[in-house]
Amino acid sequence: WGRGADSFISMIYERLILMRDLMAADGSIYVHCDWRVNHLLRSVMNEVFGHRHFVNEIVWRRKQAQAWSADQFGVTNDTLFYYSRGEAHTFKPIYSRD
Repeated sequence: WGRGADSFISMIYERLILMRDLMAADGSIYVHCDWRVNHLLRSVMNEVFGHRHFVNEIVWRRKQAQAWSADQFGVTNDTLFYYSRGEAHTFKPIYSRD
């Protein structure tokens, strides 16, 4: 997003409100973000969906860290925020065939 974090958060706030209003009562939403805005996005999602509807924060590690210079640690993870629309939400686990 080339216009900065404030512009991004303003844009995503409006879209999250629209998505919430279109969701079923038992619906849920997953939103992906990186380290630059995850703290801001979680605050916005708490405001839009309510902190009681926060279900989980899913963090996954990348195979290789991204470092922009030799004098800092590389970025190794991304985040998914999982929120529900209401008190009762539908969760469908993913099964793998081993």
